[in-house]
Amino acid sequence: MISREEVKKLLAKKSLTGHEAGRLWMEDSFLVVRGQKGLLTEKEHRYMRSLVRTQEDIEIYNSYLELYKRAEMALSNADLLAYMAQSNFLALVLLMKDYLDRDVSSWNLPPAFGGGNQADIYTMTMTIRLPVIKDEIGKFMAYKIRMEDLSRETGVTGFIQVIEGDIDIIAYGLKRYNFYAGAPGIKAEKIILEKIRPDRQMLKFLQETVFTIRDQEASDGKEA
Repeated sequence: MISREEVKKLLAKKSLTGHEAGRLWMEDSFLVVRGQKGLLTEKEHRYMRSLVRTQEDIEIYNSYLELYKRAEMALSNADLLAYMAQSNFLALVLLMKDYLDRDVSSWNLPPAFGGGNQADIYTMTMTIRLPVIKDEIGKFMAYKIRMEDLSRETGVTGFIQVIEGDIDIIAYGLKRYNFYAGAPGIKAEKIILEKIRPDRQMLKFLQETVFTIRDQEASDGKEA
């Protein structure tokens, strides 16, 4: 993250490159979108833009703006996948708890929980839902890789921080799922998050749509 001292040094320069101004705008926007204090005042924003003078630097600066919009959309989708995975893990936790309670004779369990076909319901649900969860996490892992690459390219570490927060969201449900998956009488696959491979199609899609600045420059060069 760019410090306030670095901001002052940048604004003291006679001109800024598109990369310098673009990264500064991106880091400031990242904070503001999340309700935090930005790096720049509105006056400094206007002044910063005036320091980007050449046509080439203006185009690079604008590329950062477009990149940031796409990155925020990607982060929103990653958040959604994380919460979906957590929700589905917790749903399976309830299913496993109900299955473990099926033989509790002191309770009058409704047929859906204590009926003779409970084992079939349990097995069928686990068979259907586990692949769905793995698919969600595989897609999330693709976002994780793309955001890590983007952070390295732009220097904006906030992208990785958001993804790490999403991993914590998934882990909340996953830890509880793995706990019950290891219970006696439960035949359920334990899941290790790090061993789930990123979805290749999703990763390819993100590589094609969430450009790095370097990718954009290469693309522009080919078109020319």
